[in-house]
Amino acid sequence: MKIGLTISIAMIAVGTLLLGCAPIAPAQGYATVEFAEVFRAGSLAGVVTAWNTRDGLPGVLVEECTHDWKQTIGSTRTDETGHFKSKSDGNNSIHYLRMSKDTFNPLQVRVKIVKGKRDLWLALIVAA
Repeated sequence: MKIGLTISIAMIAVGTLLLGCAPIAPAQGYATVEFAEVFRAGSLAGVVTAWNTRDGLPGVLVEECTHDWKQTIGSTRTDETGHFKSKSDGNNSIHYLRMSKDTFNPLQVRVKIVKGKRDLWLALIVAA
Protein backbone atom coordinates (compact mmCIF):
# COMPACT_ATOMS: atom_id res chain seq x y z
CA MET A 1 0.00 0.00 0.00
CA LYS A 2 1.49 3.34 -1.02
CA ILE A 3 1.19 6.33 1.30
CA GLY A 4 1.78 9.99 0.62
CA LEU A 5 5.17 11.54 0.97
CA THR A 6 5.34 12.86 4.51
CA ILE A 7 8.72 14.49 4.37
CA SER A 8 10.32 16.28 1.51
CA ILE A 9 13.10 14.12 0.07
CA ALA A 10 15.12 14.07 -3.09
CA MET A 11 17.36 11.33 -4.42
CA ILE A 12 20.30 11.40 -6.75
CA ALA A 13 19.77 8.78 -9.43
CA VAL A 14 21.37 8.37 -12.80
CA GLY A 15 23.36 11.50 -12.01
CA THR A 16 20.25 13.73 -11.96
CA LEU A 17 18.28 15.28 -9.11
CA LEU A 18 14.86 13.64 -9.29
CA LEU A 19 11.57 14.12 -7.47
CA GLY A 20 8.47 11.97 -7.27
CA CYS A 21 9.40 9.14 -4.95
CA ALA A 22 6.91 8.00 -2.35
CA PRO A 23 7.36 5.79 0.68
CA ILE A 24 5.39 2.56 0.82
CA ALA A 25 3.81 1.28 4.07
CA PRO A 26 6.46 1.64 6.77
CA ALA A 27 7.39 -1.37 8.87
CA GLN A 28 9.45 -1.19 12.08
CA GLY A 29 10.93 2.24 11.33
CA TYR A 30 11.69 1.51 7.69
CA ALA A 31 9.82 2.90 4.69
CA THR A 32 10.45 1.57 1.20
CA VAL A 33 11.19 4.39 -1.24
CA GLU A 34 9.96 3.69 -4.77
CA PHE A 35 10.37 5.90 -7.82
CA ALA A 36 7.39 6.04 -10.17
CA GLU A 37 9.52 6.94 -13.17
CA VAL A 38 11.58 4.43 -15.17
CA PHE A 39 15.28 5.25 -15.17
CA ARG A 40 17.35 4.83 -18.31
CA ALA A 41 20.86 3.48 -17.80
CA GLY A 42 23.61 2.00 -19.95
CA SER A 43 23.62 -1.24 -17.92
CA LEU A 44 22.39 -2.78 -14.69
CA ALA A 45 25.45 -1.45 -12.90
CA GLY A 46 26.29 1.58 -10.86
CA VAL A 47 27.05 3.04 -7.44
CA VAL A 48 24.96 3.12 -4.27
CA THR A 49 25.72 5.91 -1.79
CA ALA A 50 24.27 7.19 1.46
CA TRP A 51 21.95 10.18 0.98
CA ASN A 52 23.77 13.50 1.08
CA THR A 53 27.23 11.99 0.51
CA ARG A 54 29.20 10.79 -2.48
CA ASP A 55 30.83 7.96 -0.53
CA GLY A 56 29.87 4.52 -1.83
CA LEU A 57 28.10 2.14 0.54
CA PRO A 58 29.70 -1.31 0.80
CA GLY A 59 27.58 -4.41 1.32
CA VAL A 60 24.27 -3.10 -0.06
CA LEU A 61 22.06 -5.97 -1.24
CA VAL A 62 20.99 -5.30 -4.85
CA GLU A 63 18.17 -7.57 -5.98
CA GLU A 64 16.53 -7.86 -9.38
CA CYS A 65 12.86 -8.64 -8.75
CA THR A 66 9.73 -9.61 -10.63
CA HIS A 67 7.44 -6.76 -11.76
CA ASP A 68 5.37 -7.05 -8.54
CA TRP A 69 8.52 -6.94 -6.34
CA LYS A 70 7.49 -10.25 -4.71
CA GLN A 71 10.21 -12.60 -6.00
CA THR A 72 13.95 -12.19 -6.44
CA ILE A 73 15.36 -13.19 -9.83
CA GLY A 74 18.99 -12.56 -8.91
CA SER A 75 21.09 -10.59 -6.47
CA THR A 76 24.53 -9.16 -5.80
CA ARG A 77 26.15 -6.88 -3.21
CA THR A 78 28.02 -3.63 -3.63
CA ASP A 79 31.80 -3.83 -3.25
CA GLU A 80 33.88 -1.81 -0.78
CA THR A 81 33.42 1.35 -2.92
CA GLY A 82 29.64 0.97 -3.37
CA HIS A 83 29.81 -0.33 -6.95
CA PHE A 84 27.60 -3.16 -8.21
CA LYS A 85 27.02 -5.01 -11.47
CA SER A 86 23.98 -7.22 -11.98
CA LYS A 87 24.44 -10.62 -13.55
CA SER A 88 21.22 -10.09 -15.53
CA ASP A 89 21.35 -10.32 -19.33
CA GLY A 90 20.38 -6.64 -19.64
CA ASN A 91 17.74 -7.17 -22.34
CA ASN A 92 15.42 -4.36 -23.46
CA SER A 93 12.67 -5.03 -20.91
CA ILE A 94 12.11 -3.07 -17.72
CA HIS A 95 14.22 -4.31 -14.79
CA TYR A 96 13.05 -4.00 -11.19
CA LEU A 97 15.92 -3.35 -8.76
CA ARG A 98 15.68 -3.19 -4.97
CA MET A 99 18.56 -1.95 -2.80
CA SER A 100 18.66 -2.62 0.94
CA LYS A 101 21.09 -2.32 3.86
CA ASP A 102 20.63 -2.28 7.63
CA THR A 103 19.75 1.17 9.04
CA PHE A 104 18.69 2.47 5.57
CA ASN A 105 15.26 2.61 3.93
CA PRO A 106 15.01 0.12 1.06
CA LEU A 107 14.94 1.66 -2.43
CA GLN A 108 13.04 0.25 -5.43
CA VAL A 109 13.70 1.50 -8.97
CA ARG A 110 12.65 0.47 -12.46
CA VAL A 111 15.42 0.53 -15.07
CA LYS A 112 15.43 0.31 -18.85
CA ILE A 113 18.77 -0.39 -20.54
CA VAL A 114 19.51 2.23 -23.20
CA LYS A 115 22.74 2.12 -25.19
CA GLY A 116 24.94 5.16 -24.59
CA LYS A 117 23.46 6.10 -21.19
CA ARG A 118 25.49 6.26 -17.97
CA ASP A 119 25.37 3.66 -15.22
CA LEU A 120 23.08 4.17 -12.24
CA TRP A 121 23.88 6.47 -9.31
CA LEU A 122 21.50 5.78 -6.42
CA ALA A 123 21.29 6.99 -2.83
CA LEU A 124 19.78 5.34 0.23
CA ILE A 125 18.20 7.37 3.04
CA VAL A 126 18.89 6.51 6.68
CA ALA A 127 15.77 5.04 8.30
CA ALA A 128 14.00 7.08 10.98
